Amino acid sequence: MDFGQFIRELRLKRRWTKEDLCGDEAELSIRQLTRLELGYSKPTLSKIEFIASRLGIPTFQLMKYYSAPPQDYLELKYLTLRLATFGDEEKLTQMVHYVDEMATRFYEQLPEDERVIIWILRCRIRMCFGIEPIKQTQIFHDYFEQVKRRTCYSINDLLLIHVYFLACQVKRELFDKCFYQQVTNCLLKQDEQLKAEEWFILRDVLIASLTAAIEYGSDYRHEEVIALLHQLMELTQDYQKKAVVYLLEWKCALCFRKELAVAKEAYQQALFFAQVIPESSISQKLKDEWELDMYNYSGEKK
Repeated sequence: MDFGQFIRELRLKRRWTKEDLCGDEAELSIRQLTRLELGYSKPTLSKIEFIASRLGIPTFQLMKYYSAPPQDYLELKYLTLRLATFGDEEKLTQMVHYVDEMATRFYEQLPEDERVIIWILRCRIRMCFGIEPIKQTQIFHDYFEQVKRRTCYSINDLLLIHVYFLACQVKRELFDKCFYQQVTNCLLKQDEQLKAEEWFILRDVLIASLTAAIEYGSDYRHEEVIALLHQLMELTQDYQKKAVVYLLEWKCALCFRKELAVAKEAYQQALFFAQVIPESSISQKLKDEWELDMYNYSGEKK
């Protein structure tokens, strides 16, 4: 008897519907349960723990059905997540290679949650190349709806949120100001829930969310977001995206507070930290962006 048959049998013995087992669907949606019971997907550890808790049985009773993602897959996943491309075609090609390898070698072995991550990484690559994200699948929609109900995020939740805010930068109609505020409140406390080696993921989500917020004029808690970004970089001594954070700082100073002196200081800091990134054209991109912002700011002042 496989995992799906086993939990279905336990559920039916209790005369439970799928709705009874899933509850508010924050951890397990009815569609996800259906796919598990039919054997279309494999359970993650978190779903095993949730199902065991709901059924009132010891977790170890279900652990024989759990297979951890292969270590080689996890190494490729984190290698891909850590790769800062800054629009560099060679690095983007390297990212494509990593994701293709993850899909080719491991896709069939992975639980549904991790299959969604491969989809997310492919979306990120498309957007780095200036191509619209892949159309949402029903599975992605299920997971994203669960994220909306949570106040504390897993690593995979953060990756979902990240790709959402990247997509918002491409498609204006996706940006939801209320959801942005909800997520920001949670992200500002998220560093307490993560290991230090995972802070770079939170950093990237904060950068993407604040970039979208600036684009659409939402100044909600922006100074706290910038302060947390600086704090994360100081704690990790990882400054490869420090220039990007100063870029966001100058944009917030101009757009939300009209503080030109603060913006100029942040611009100079951005240029200084751009030197940390070898073989990158980011310094020129910063100068071009500053020139455009100064042109727009002068127009607003008139």
